[in-house]
Amino acid sequence: MRKLKCATLRSNNGYRHPVNLECSVLMIHGLMDTALLPGALNNTWEWLEKDLTLVTLPDAGHFVQQDASETVTQAMVNWLTK
Repeated sequence: MRKLKCATLRSNNGYRHPVNLECSVLMIHGLMDTALLPGALNNTWEWLEKDLTLVTLPDAGHFVQQDASETVTQAMVNWLTK
């Protein structure tokens, strides 16, 4: 199994900032989410060194795994076995 190096915070002159993820990412987002709006997805790929797979579900909200459990499960299985 490969070791994944994911985001941490680094200090620079007292300021903490995130570093880019160095692993592939699967992001599943419900477009009816009222807490994390679709615009928050803009430029998320700029924080990644590897590939981003973005799955958007138009009829799911914030709890996407409950709103569309079969679709989320299938997306995860497909992503993990590719």
